[in-house]
Amino acid sequence: MISNEILLLKIIESNGRISLLRDRGLSHSQVAMLIKRQADEGNIIISEQEIMLSQKGLETLKENITKFAPRKKDQWIVPQEHLYQEPISMEQIVLPKNKKI
Repeated sequence: MISNEILLLKIIESNGRISLLRDRGLSHSQVAMLIKRQADEGNIIISEQEIMLSQKGLETLKENITKFAPRKKDQWIVPQEHLYQEPISMEQIVLPKNKKI
């Protein structure tokens, strides 16, 4: 699974929206802390008009994104593994919530 930091770098590179991070359950303050941490590490540059990746951020993104999407065509597709659920085992019984059985 792609870490939140790498996903943030990918979002900044493509000038995308933070909805992917919000779908993972992060609050706006947690996203702001991620941005501040990446700025402190030197991966992003914050100006008055925009947030963009530094050269170090581009290298970090390329190193880590190829671990998850080694093919060139898959580098722009971010897997949404947080939406997948584990299947229920055959031995587990699920009863309906309604009392009418």
